Amino acid sequence: RQLVRVFNSIPPKSRMNHNKNFSVYVWKSAGDNRVPVYGSTWTDSTDVFFDLNKSNVQKFAADTKKALNVERRSLGQLPLFYVYPLPDAAKPAKPEAKSDSKPDTSNSDH
Repeated sequence: RQLVRVFNSIPPKSRMNHNKNFSVYVWKSAGDNRVPVYGSTWTDSTDVFFDLNKSNVQKFAADTKKALNVERRSLGQLPLFYVYPLPDAAKPAKPEAKSDSKPDTSNSDH
């Protein structure tokens, strides 16, 4: 079976308590268009951080150490699991860049 239920492997005390019906299903192996997911936790496994980019996970761990003086435990150098990325239509829209230039009115009829 390709799908894995991620939160079964997290200790019960660290699972989200506000919604006991929350489950995430992922793939154990790479496949068509699947992207790898990396992660880290606090040493007691109570705070999980996932990202598609391994360097973001490492930066998050370093920032946590610097800001909170809390060590994070890497969940491995290999991907933990694989997911399909969101289709472009489901991604949040990026805000439009603000332009400091004024509109060109040189060809105006006024």
